Amino acid sequence: MTSTTSRGDGRQRVTIRTIAAAANTSPATVSRVLNGTRPVSEDLRVRVEDALRQHDFRPNPMARALKGLSTLTIGVVISDFANPFFTAVVRGVEDVALAAKHSVILCNSDEQPEREQQYLELLHNKRIEGVIASPTDDSHPDVYRALGDTPIVLIDREVPGLRADVVRVDNFRGAHDAVTYLIGLGHERIATIAGPTSVTTGQERLKGYTRALEEAGIAVDDRLVHFGNFKQESGYDLAQRLLASDPAPTAVFVANNLMTLGAMIAFNEAGVEIPAELSVVGFDDVDWATLTRPQLTVVAQPAYEVGADSAELLLRRMNEGNGSKRRTLLLTPELIVRDSTAPPP
Repeated sequence: MTSTTSRGDGRQRVTIRTIAAAANTSPATVSRVLNGTRPVSEDLRVRVEDALRQHDFRPNPMARALKGLSTLTIGVVISDFANPFFTAVVRGVEDVALAAKHSVILCNSDEQPEREQQYLELLHNKRIEGVIASPTDDSHPDVYRALGDTPIVLIDREVPGLRADVVRVDNFRGAHDAVTYLIGLGHERIATIAGPTSVTTGQERLKGYTRALEEAGIAVDDRLVHFGNFKQESGYDLAQRLLASDPAPTAVFVANNLMTLGAMIAFNEAGVEIPAELSVVGFDDVDWATLTRPQLTVVAQPAYEVGADSAELLLRRMNEGNGSKRRTLLLTPELIVRDSTAPPP
């Protein structure tokens, strides 16, 4: 019995029979090791894995899909690749997925629902085993029905009405801690550059801001509440608008890293002395937060852990099936005080 077939280029293509012969076992056992369909003894697994490495065996993903076997691939749909938060999230996803011998397909919806739907349909057609997604600000449960029974884990944001596992950060607590800290410094005119309330992150961070003021007996001044879109340009434009307020705020809480960057550029161009004239707290700790002068006080999200935990949750869901109870992991942010905050002038 031959254990190789011709590739057409003069070389021989390694098959499961090749591996079975090298490991002195059956093709069925090799298949079980590759697909994890049934347990095998430790000795057999080691022999098969050694043979796989020696022969540089690479299963054909399409052939596996056509046979109804695992494609060992998960999809990740991110709402904005320009956001450094998601860079760290994806790194966490990849590390866990690769350790479990799964490949990752990355997609960027760029906050566009149409692109999000296109990518979800594409991933479903590629027979991926599961999806990790950060929804756009206009996501709807119907969009995710394109995935059929494919397991889904949502990160950072939730989609009301969608039955999916969720990994997110306690946004309310992060915003509440930041504003409470500013109040403790003596600030009362605290502005916010908030995110869109069409997404749960924007809603929760705004609630944390308003609740902290209310608990301190400070009335929420609508003139100090401005809504951006989590993009740098909106942070820049809204910071300029805040500087034109009369009286001006003595502190500002900015609801994500890109808007914080835009705001800091605007403050710098206007010659605002931070924190002597204006204290600034941003949401998200990114590399440039310690490169600015002064260094930026931030609410740090455990971004890598969001990605790693979501991948672990998805792998568990893929093994258990969709029948078990949905899970939500709520991770805790941390207020990191640096030099951009001080008592009011």
